[in-house]
Amino acid sequence: MWTAIAEWFPRTASTAVTLFAAWKLGPAAFGTFALSMAIVQMCWLGVDLGTGAYGLRQVARDPENHVETLAELVLLNTALAVAVAAGVVAVALSAINTPSLRQSVLAMTPYLLTFAAFPDWYLRGRGKLRSLALANGATAAVLVVGSLLASVPNIPAAYGLAWAVSPAGGALMFWSESRRIPKAYRWHVSVRQLYRHLRTSILFATAGVLTGAGPTIVIIGMAATASAPVLGAFALGLRLAQNAITAYWLFLQNLVPRLIRLDDGTKPKESVALSVAAGIAMFLVGTSVLYFGVNQLGSQYRNWLIWTVAGLAVITPWAAKASAEILLVSRDRDRARIWVALASLAGCVVAALAGSAFGEPALIPAIVICGEIAAASLGLWLLTTSGRNPRTSIPLAGKNV
Repeated sequence: MWTAIAEWFPRTASTAVTLFAAWKLGPAAFGTFALSMAIVQMCWLGVDLGTGAYGLRQVARDPENHVETLAELVLLNTALAVAVAAGVVAVALSAINTPSLRQSVLAMTPYLLTFAAFPDWYLRGRGKLRSLALANGATAAVLVVGSLLASVPNIPAAYGLAWAVSPAGGALMFWSESRRIPKAYRWHVSVRQLYRHLRTSILFATAGVLTGAGPTIVIIGMAATASAPVLGAFALGLRLAQNAITAYWLFLQNLVPRLIRLDDGTKPKESVALSVAAGIAMFLVGTSVLYFGVNQLGSQYRNWLIWTVAGLAVITPWAAKASAEILLVSRDRDRARIWVALASLAGCVVAALAGSAFGEPALIPAIVICGEIAAASLGLWLLTTSGRNPRTSIPLAGKNV
């Protein structure tokens, strides 16, 4: 029950806020909002560097040292967030010439800091799903209230700021409940320890950056080939798809501790098949929500309904790929994750290039779907091969687990 509350309630709130922002802003302004969000999320990859999935696996596998892992990785993410945020501000002020886009990017930059301060991966690794549900609920509450306040100026930057500060609610909830963690261990770390974590998680970082770059490339490809209304409409569908698949991805992450204890006892084909079924269900639900939502949004979106449905169509193969990835994470198959991420990224790059070269936005979702199918198939094939990644297997009690 707590797993469902922790993952689906915040994403439901995010979907409602997305539809609300699309209704208030209109397709053109919503396209600016979506593009600036994609840019900041791309920059977040330089902050996370795969430490979220890596920290989750570390905490689940070595619970005795969970406090040290928390302190070290939060400090690492915070330092990276400050550096990346400074770079985003500098680039936005000097290189982005469109005022509305520049303001929106600057308003969303605090997201890099607030999300770094909210280590939800720690709660997943520890199995603290009730605490995770409360923290995510606080994040959703801040997002909803902030979006209602943003409707007064009703500009993309206002909604961007609401989105950027929302993780602060979860961070405050998390750290208020972490008083049981001894202060002596919270920040007592060394540069050598941080370097060790970063070096160990480099394969996580590579796979995470490659996977996360795909949606941004799709949005940028649409921005280069489509008009503002089409970009806004497609971004609406893609945003709803991201909400659904993110909730499902985080739900799968909650299973990592259990998968580790099972010691590879899961059956990959059955797991991926269930994910395909879940993806189909999410597509049907998302399309229904979108259909009724677009009817309320008005003709400005209804004319471009095909693009929003195309964005949602990515959900099903994406869910299959997510299932394969999380099984690879639990089995220490980190190099295999890189190959899966490369297949997914290749589909996004080819889609963006094809859409730009032929001036046909319809090519973008079609090729992305093919890329996700290829990535999911590759992940399933790699799961059926034997062996683990020796560099990232962690020795405990005299054996690799």
